[in-house]
Amino acid sequence: MKTPPEKKQPHIPWPDWTVEKFRSEANQMARLIFEPGIGSVQRPDDWTQFRWNDFDATGLRVVQQKTGRELYIPCTGYLIQTLETEPKNGLTILTKQDGTPLPHRRMAQIMRDERKRLGVEAYDLYASAIAASTN
Repeated sequence: MKTPPEKKQPHIPWPDWTVEKFRSEANQMARLIFEPGIGSVQRPDDWTQFRWNDFDATGLRVVQQKTGRELYIPCTGYLIQTLETEPKNGLTILTKQDGTPLPHRRMAQIMRDERKRLGVEAYDLYASAIAASTN
């Protein structure tokens, strides 16, 4: 479904203070969602497809859903640390409690709720990748 023009909003890049706040105060699941976004600079739809065996301790191998292109993405130090310390609960990095892949809709809801709780709701999933260029 396309977003009606009157509901479209710009994706505002996350300033450094919001990245720091999110990293220090967000819950574990929200941080696990956030770091692949800011660390891979890929679309949120791709994050739910990242598999543990795509991570080699320095980067992620991904196939972009929109383009079908295969990429090797070097990871930020924060993403490496996050992935190295996160318990593996399934094939994909982002999973529900039962180990099945986390659907995009649920991932977006978790992030909406946490951004609202932390007072950074102006900065969305799509713009978290933009913050990577400044961090």
